Amino acid sequence: MNARARACAAILAVSLLNGCGRVADDFRGDTEAGRIQLDVEAVENVEIEAVTEERLHPRLRAYERVPTTRVPVGAVLTIGTSVADFGTYRLGGGWITRGRLYVGRHAVLATAIAATSNNPEVLLAQVDANLAHRERNRVRLHAQKPGTAQISLTVQALDTAGRPTADDRVTDSVTITVE
Repeated sequence: MNARARACAAILAVSLLNGCGRVADDFRGDTEAGRIQLDVEAVENVEIEAVTEERLHPRLRAYERVPTTRVPVGAVLTIGTSVADFGTYRLGGGWITRGRLYVGRHAVLATAIAATSNNPEVLLAQVDANLAHRERNRVRLHAQKPGTAQISLTVQALDTAGRPTADDRVTDSVTITVE
């Protein structure tokens, strides 16, 4: 198939899918290059409100909790990671409806391969094995004293069965201030 035919097929496919849903991105890149989404799964020694903030999700018309880049001393966070995938996804489903179909970037679960801090005296970062889902490691952050630390993360996307995919590993970083 030549380039012109592929371009026409792609335009037709997006138009058809747009009729069933919409072309929209639902991936929230929380790292500096926007390649990894971070979700706070557990918090110790502080309230969840101290390490997250509420942000309006426009398509769901609801608020979602997103991690902040400022954490108090003594906080221990367990962070789950996701990476972006392009394709169709459903959003807003519940026990009554399946939700709306969209085309675009959406979050796919990932397992943490490596997590390092450039300032471990301020913020210690380590990979935490997930006992419930052995293939999905998380990142554990320990805020130890005031300062700033850059956390470098390397993650691997997981397929729908929870196994690592053949995709390339994704590396990105986030700067966190401990207060």
